[in-house]
Amino acid sequence: LPGFERVRRFARKADYPGVGESPAYLTLYDLSGVDALESDAFAQHDQSVPDAFLPHLRFQRAVYQQLGVHEGASAGATATAILHVTVDVADPAWHERFLAWYFVSGCVI
Repeated sequence: LPGFERVRRFARKADYPGVGESPAYLTLYDLSGVDALESDAFAQHDQSVPDAFLPHLRFQRAVYQQLGVHEGASAGATATAILHVTVDVADPAWHERFLAWYFVSGCVI
């Protein structure tokens, strides 16, 4: 989609002694700016989770705008905003099915 520069998907490291409860999966979409989320192409793009998954997932979507760039930051980092999506599979019986959809679909959720 226009303005979407990179997508990265992550799984939480289960044995890391973090603070608080963190979702199991994280997707980061590097955006050229928040205006990428206001484009006609984004509005027309299928962003939905399949209905069959909805009762079995907990997900959150948020957008963060860049405040500044650290002096030592990589010159290749061009995104000025990030779309952040986290997902938990609430029903363990749906875990494998979710992973098959999530990592193959390429959907923005």
